[in-house]
Amino acid sequence: MSGRPDELEELLNALVDADSPEAIEESELQLAEILRNDAAARRQYREFMELHSALMWDYAAAATNRSEKNVVSLEPYRTRWRRVLQWAAVIAVAGLAVALVFAGSRKSSHREVARVESVEGAVSWSNDAGGQRVGLSSGVGLAAGTLSVEGASSSAQLRFGDGTVLTLTGDAELGFSDDDQKRLALRRGAFTARVAHQPAGRPMVVRTNTAEIEVLGTVFALASEQNQTALNVESGNVRMRRLADGDAVEVSANRVAVASLDVGAAMETRLQSTPPGEWRWSFDEPPTAGSKGQWRPPSAGELGRVRSLPFVAGHSADGRLVVHHGVTVRAMLGEDSGLVALSGRSVLHVRFRTEVRTGLKLFLSCEGPGGTFGGNFELAIEPSSEMPDADGWMRVDVPMRPLHVLSPEHPSAEGERVRTLILHSYERDAGLELAEIGIGQEK
Repeated sequence: MSGRPDELEELLNALVDADSPEAIEESELQLAEILRNDAAARRQYREFMELHSALMWDYAAAATNRSEKNVVSLEPYRTRWRRVLQWAAVIAVAGLAVALVFAGSRKSSHREVARVESVEGAVSWSNDAGGQRVGLSSGVGLAAGTLSVEGASSSAQLRFGDGTVLTLTGDAELGFSDDDQKRLALRRGAFTARVAHQPAGRPMVVRTNTAEIEVLGTVFALASEQNQTALNVESGNVRMRRLADGDAVEVSANRVAVASLDVGAAMETRLQSTPPGEWRWSFDEPPTAGSKGQWRPPSAGELGRVRSLPFVAGHSADGRLVVHHGVTVRAMLGEDSGLVALSGRSVLHVRFRTEVRTGLKLFLSCEGPGGTFGGNFELAIEPSSEMPDADGWMRVDVPMRPLHVLSPEHPSAEGERVRTLILHSYERDAGLELAEIGIGQEK
């Protein structure tokens, strides 16, 4: 690293101790300059973060599973833990997740980096200089910053100047910049990418809570939760590195890899699995992680069920959030096959009840065989003429053709895999409860 070897650590400590916005901003600018112009400084920064991540694991091990007879002094761990928290404070104060990924973006805060190709639902943009835009529409140019997609039924597509296309789906937040090298930070959610060939020595770099990936030119899907990241490659090769210990793996076409906080797990890949043609889910057990609704376990005389919760469906013309009430079911992160594969003979099976008689809608978010975005679709379910049973439950079977297309670039759902589905009442809260849902084939 140019200059004194301890320059970076001193600067980070200065950020922790800074007590004024002016001092913080000055240190931020110095830090961005160092990280942008000095590869050794970036390596040193990563090494420091990996070291302190390991100390966090040491502290957690020391602080758990201790009986009163075996009490040990935790002061050495507390000292190191305080140091870890100081580093965490640096990240929070200085925005290092952005500063590292987007070093130098302040100098190009007004330069267009990408253009919005399409938008569904509630999508907004912001940057660390206080800029903000809500209610984005197709054709809008964006500078380096953060794109936020709110609501499971929302999505947004970005196109960079070299033809690279990113599609964010569901609740997602992605920081992006392109100052001679594309750098992304997926803070939550999922996106798919069709990456144009990148310049030699300047791969596209994507960072999540648990992983860093490098891409030279490929098609892939990435999904991130707090504790793990799943990578699904359709074509080309992608290098995935686990941040907890630095272990890495090359992920080739039609393969999947997961990077978690489990440093004992081997970094390896597996072939993408094939989704089933039929799928059915009842709620005798709690829904999987990522699904949303108020679960109520089965009891005497009552089925296990999930009650609808409010979710963001979009923005109105005046910028206000549009809220619907529904139950969300998602394939778990790392389950690359999705819930079910759709065909021209697919039929929706639903057992539900409502407090008021109303129509429902089914929202479907799909993906292609390689995990890339396959389009969003909608199916209207009109109030049934059938009478509910004594407990108010109704069962309907609805052919899933034709589906209403929400993503014009994906005009058909046939052959696609369902990743997320939402059954919701769109006009008001109808007190929807869902006991069973499935997709099968016409007999």
